[in-house]
Amino acid sequence: MNHSKSMKRRAKRPSADYLALEPRQLLAGDVTVVHFEGDLYVRGDGADNHIEFYSDHGVMLMRGKDTTINGVPGSVSVHVPGTRVVDGYGSSFMGGIRVHMGPGNDTIQINNTQIEDWSVIFGGTGDDSILIDHASFQDRITAQTYTGDDHLSFTSTSFHDDFYAIGLDGDDTIQVVDSVAMQHAIMTTGNGNDVITSVNNQLMGDVQWMLTNDGDDRVEMTNTDVGEHGAGIYTGDGADHVEVNLDGVTVDGQLVVSGQAGRDMGLMEIHNDHRDQVFARSFEFNGDVAYQNGTQFDYGELAFRKQNNDGEFYVANRIRLDADTNISAVEWSGAYEYSRANREDRFVVELYEATEVELPYTGSYLAPDGDPMYRFEVGDDVNRTATGQIWADQSPPREIFEYSASVDFELEANKDYFVVIVQEFEISQEDDYDNLFYWGTQAGPNNRDGAYRAFSDPTWYPSYQRNVFTLRS
Repeated sequence: MNHSKSMKRRAKRPSADYLALEPRQLLAGDVTVVHFEGDLYVRGDGADNHIEFYSDHGVMLMRGKDTTINGVPGSVSVHVPGTRVVDGYGSSFMGGIRVHMGPGNDTIQINNTQIEDWSVIFGGTGDDSILIDHASFQDRITAQTYTGDDHLSFTSTSFHDDFYAIGLDGDDTIQVVDSVAMQHAIMTTGNGNDVITSVNNQLMGDVQWMLTNDGDDRVEMTNTDVGEHGAGIYTGDGADHVEVNLDGVTVDGQLVVSGQAGRDMGLMEIHNDHRDQVFARSFEFNGDVAYQNGTQFDYGELAFRKQNNDGEFYVANRIRLDADTNISAVEWSGAYEYSRANREDRFVVELYEATEVELPYTGSYLAPDGDPMYRFEVGDDVNRTATGQIWADQSPPREIFEYSASVDFELEANKDYFVVIVQEFEISQEDDYDNLFYWGTQAGPNNRDGAYRAFSDPTWYPSYQRNVFTLRS
């Protein structure tokens, strides 16, 4: 990008050239258009404006749809000065486009056109749409909307310099399809329930990020090549959903997928050749580690309940902290009976107070007391991440997964509790019904810090296992 070129133009300060049109006829809204120092400036009013840039026989034209341009009916197409014929596109505008639409529900379209200088397209307040199809930007392009439920769409477009698609607060959608980004490409939304989609793209630049903020967001990345500098998907607080399909594409760099607080879910279909290049950060939580019960999956222990007392086996792990602590998240590891994960998980996290139990021939020990103090039916909203590791001494070998979920409970200092994590099955789950869950266990000393229940027996018995989990404050 050549900033000196733009500054040199402004030093000339010629008079502004308002595009000459016919007599005025007021419609729904009006935009003011000025050709100044080789660039095109467009400013909307407070109404709902709709403008389109397009090409015809090597010339870039502009027209309004139910919108006047400099007071002239939008049905009249405006010839934009400074365009030339270019292969692959109808025309090439040798300047940049600087658009600020202002308040209202506005729409900006750019079709079949190449833009040679840096460009900025701003929507104002309102539900705006920025729709770009079969275009080429030779310099930096920023497309940004403000508050409102906005839609930004880029199809069959090449970005030769930095590309920024930005939505602020509101339920926004950013969609990039069949496009190429050769430098920085950042697609980001603000607070709201947003959707970012990347389909059949090539992300080849230094920084390739898809970012959402607070809200129940959805990010999809399908059939997208990732260059040597890698790419990242980062979601904020909220119940977010991330889907990644990297089967049959080129992945030269790393892909990092990460979330924050909230009940997120990640679904990934990745070719074996790319497994070592994808890093799912277990949808990282902001809180510090308050308690960690093992870190390494050595083997698994059954942790399931079935509908209608059709079978159950689950374990509890004792915890004790030295300070009052509010717990906001839990993380754990596990595997499944079959060689695949469940299509739908139904996890439950429970917290029990501890009580002392004494049995003949067993002696006294601590076990969960009565009903749980807290029960979190996190269900299928947990973050499930394939680690790429295998529980190899099983038949068939079982893939190891990591999980995380939001919870909210208070632990008193110097008091014993028990944590239970269990997968609940219902007959409606069909072929998942027998795909039993195994909670990851790390080998260690026989300290009898756990307890287990089996089938219909209500008694908790002492357990010498140490299941892998982490509590975050």
